Amino acid sequence: MAKDSLAGLPLYIEDEARLTFTEIVAKAREVKAKLNAAGIPLSVVCIDHMGLVTPSNRYAGNKVAEAGEVSGQARALAKELDCCVILLCQLSREVEKRDDKRPVMSDLRWSGEIEQDAHVIGFLYREAYYLAQDANVMPHQLSEARNKLEFLIRKNRNGETADVALWCSIGHYMIRDE
Repeated sequence: MAKDSLAGLPLYIEDEARLTFTEIVAKAREVKAKLNAAGIPLSVVCIDHMGLVTPSNRYAGNKVAEAGEVSGQARALAKELDCCVILLCQLSREVEKRDDKRPVMSDLRWSGEIEQDAHVIGFLYREAYYLAQDANVMPHQLSEARNKLEFLIRKNRNGETADVALWCSIGHYMIRDE
């Protein structure tokens, strides 16, 4: 059970909505200090998602500049806290217009700033989602794709890009190596 697997991990979840990045930084510093006091390094800060971070008034109304501000602050936070910062981001609807639904970097909303700041950009792709919407798909095709998930690494500043095959169970919120 997931709850049992996570029970011993130093996991902190902040569920307050619409935080500013300054508030996120303050909370992350506080957690890092608590972990350091216990002799545990801070490994990851995950922000779900960048569109829910309240931007400063500096670029009010300019979504591209606001996104750039948030992605730049996330990069600075990673450097300051010496940890990985995962910043989830929404995709544009352009992917829906293509035959191959696998996302590419230009599908990121406000992609330029994100591409510039990110060390790694990865996407999740589940073919079964699209097959289920296709009236012409054969049942065996959907069955074969049901538990397949791809992690598409499209940018990796310090390494290779690749497609990683994973197994998933949507009903159980479970992902593992294939």
